[in-house]
Amino acid sequence: ALGNEQEQLAFIIEELKGKIPIAVCIDTCHIYVAGYDIRTIKTWQNPLQEFDEFIALKHLYAFHLNDSMKPFGSKRDRHAHLGEGEIGMEAFRFMMKHPKIREIPKYLETPKGPAVWKEEIASLRKFAR
Repeated sequence: ALGNEQEQLAFIIEELKGKIPIAVCIDTCHIYVAGYDIRTIKTWQNPLQEFDEFIALKHLYAFHLNDSMKPFGSKRDRHAHLGEGEIGMEAFRFMMKHPKIREIPKYLETPKGPAVWKEEIASLRKFAR
């Protein structure tokens, strides 16, 4: 897929700069199955630092939050309910607290939809405290 590596995304943004407004949304399942390990606070640091280096956090406007049914690096996009997949809850705890990204809007994109969103939102709010 085009843009699944940070360097590719940086190239696309550079080519479009000044031509159209640019904003990036990171999908947690997509980056995980693309080979960016976000399962722990320690491992989240690297993709975040790379993103800031290649693209710049000023272009990061949103996150799609979901867990992954498929394993790390599998390149297979199958969303799961938060905490019920391969990524786990520590990744989402980090995202809700990290000073550089905690204020960036986050949108649930879990397969169970509204039936579980109330529970997922409560968990995310608890992490943000």
